[in-house]
Amino acid sequence: MGKIKSLGMGLVVALLTLAVGIGTAVYMKQRSQAKKSVLASSPLVVSQSSVESELVSDDRFFSRAVAVPKGEVTDERRIDFARDLESAIDAGKAGLKDVEFRAEAPDKDVMALYAYEVTKERCLALAQSNVIQRAVESGVRTFSCQDKQTNYLFSTPIKNPKGEIRIKM
Repeated sequence: MGKIKSLGMGLVVALLTLAVGIGTAVYMKQRSQAKKSVLASSPLVVSQSSVESELVSDDRFFSRAVAVPKGEVTDERRIDFARDLESAIDAGKAGLKDVEFRAEAPDKDVMALYAYEVTKERCLALAQSNVIQRAVESGVRTFSCQDKQTNYLFSTPIKNPKGEIRIKM
């Protein structure tokens, strides 16, 4: 009887330890996500482990300034940048509906726009926006647009207004 009781107590202790560990992991993850959202919404230049961001605005297409990462940018940071673009774009000003941005390609160096009513002209105009032009500082090399309905796809290297491809060395 004593062995069963001590075995039962050991099981209870093990389950409690497991529950505390899971609770701590969930708390740390939520805390990390809360810190990221505070950093992303900060109007100042943000530094995240050697990656700086600079707020860039373009009232022609975006409703607010976008934090463009610079320096040694990770794939995850480029994905966050795409999410920031998506939340900041003014679909009405851009002439698009149901806009999504994604960082694509194995090294996330393609910034892809998916929306309705995409045309080559709209894509090129958006590629010339201050925000997309500055994306080269985060390692983005190509801007791609795809219409969700017609499967129309247009892709262009990010170029300056003179037509020169901007490559940061």
